[in-house]
Parts: sequence; structure tokens; C-alpha cells
Amino acid sequence: MVDPKPPKIYGLIPRYGQGRLLRWSVSITRGGEHFDKEFRVATYDDPEKAKAAAIAYRDELLKRVPATSRRDFATIVRSNNTSGVPGVVRREENGFARWCAMVSLPNGKTRRRTFAVTKYGEDQARERAIKARLELLTLIDGWFVHHPDAVPEGQTPSEIVAPATPRRDRRPAQASNRKPSPEKRVYRMAIKWTLRDGTQVCRDYWVAECDLPTGGVRRKQFAVCEHGDVEARRLAFEQRREWLAHPPAAAPRRARRSSAGSPSGDSSPEVSAPAPAMPASPARTSGHLPAPPR
Repeated sequence: MVDPKPPKIYGLIPRYGQGRLLRWSVSITRGGEHFDKEFRVATYDDPEKAKAAAIAYRDELLKRVPATSRRDFATIVRSNNTSGVPGVVRREENGFARWCAMVSLPNGKTRRRTFAVTKYGEDQARERAIKARLELLTLIDGWFVHHPDAVPEGQTPSEIVAPATPRRDRRPAQASNRKPSPEKRVYRMAIKWTLRDGTQVCRDYWVAECDLPTGGVRRKQFAVCEHGDVEARRLAFEQRREWLAHPPAAAPRRARRSSAGSPSGDSSPEVSAPAPAMPASPARTSGHLPAPPR
């Protein structure tokens, strides 16, 4: 006669031989450690007594080695973490650097809090993000398990402990292609245009810009091919400092039209927007117009 298979029980596995129940095996893994123990039916002379002994051992094991709470799981430092603190990351986008604190909630949503480096400074923004992460951890409740019997009744998650944060190493200076931020209005850019014969032209410039009191932006560019990269950058920063000390006025309309054809800062007055030079056609430059009759 073949014994009927019992319903599934968390952590317990029935073992059969020739259609008969021989033993109950307890198999549970906690924190990478595996626990395994068998309870034979022949030892207890009854399958139900063997099952009861296996369940009692399982419950005692779960109390001694608790399951991982969602809060504890959120504090595990992943292999791709670069800040040393789980859930805290430094991001750069469109020239803005910020420290972000985030947690994933059980409902699948994500809560974030960000702190701009330009507002708080590098170290303060990082410290605020770490503190915010500890506050966000209080929103996480429950256990990281897939069966209700995996957590004994009355068991609560551990307290939130501030992580030991190592001192952050300073990043070495390196080239960046970030866009200018409101606080740093000097940047390097490439201007491209097409000649009338179809030739593609591209030149690099250092650009200084400043907001006008009446609205709009005043820009002045310095060609790298004319001044060299270091000198063009110095001139752009010098122009920016001059504008900060003496805010510029709006350029006259005629001056803007006449200077729109020259991208170099030294040979043209300040303009409201950078405009690449458009060389004249050979037909227009091959000769001179005759003088009008007197």
C-alpha cells in the first residue's frame, strides 16, 4: 500500500522508499549556512510523531537563526557600490553633482532624497544623504521570505544601525564633457558649420556667458585655434569675472547684427548668442564694385 503524500510544509521534506514514508528531513538555509536534520518514522513509531518532532526542531531553529528582514537586506553592501554605504550614490547629470539616498519599498516603488553638491558642498551633501538613508529605512517593514511560516510569531526586525562609513577618497581631476552649471558659466564647446561649397568646418572655443538684467544671455567666445587652449580658457574666465564685477548691458541691435559673423572674442564685441562665421562666396570676393559716378 502506498502512503498518500502530505501537504507541503515549510522547511520539511518527506522521504519515501518503495511508496512508504520513511523519514522527515528538515532543510533550511540562513545567512549562507545550511541546516539539515532527519527524523525517522521508525524512531518514533508513527509518521505524525516524526513530523511533529521535525516541526518542533524547525521552529526552534527559526527562533535561534532568524530570517533576513527587508530592512537588513537593504543594508547589504552590493559589489557595485562605490560610496561604501548601501543605498547612497553620487550622481552627475547635465553638469550638476548630487548625493542621492534611496530605498526600494515592498510595493515595488522607490523613495529618493537628493542633496546638491553646489548647495551643501561635497562632504555635507554626502553626510545628509547617509542620514536620509537611515530615515528612509524606517519605511521598510516585513521579512525577506517567501513563506509565512519562515518567521515565528512575535519576531521583530533588528534595530537600524548607522553604517560605519570610511573616509571618502578625493577623486583626481580629469577631463569632463559636462554642460555648464549656473554657478560656472565658462565652458568649452565646438561650433560646426558648412561652407557654401559643402565643406564641413568645426572649431573649438572657450565661451564665457552671463545673464542680462533685462533677460537673455550675453556670451563671448575665444577661439582655441587663435589663442591656444590655455590662453582661450584664461580669457574666458577673465571675461566672466569682469562681467560679475560689472554686469553687462544689452548689446545694441546693430552691433549684434554686425558682429554675428565673427566667433572670436577678441575681434568682435559681446553678442547675445554665439554664431559661427559664414565666409563669403568667391563670386562676391573676386572683385570690387565700381565707384559711383560723380
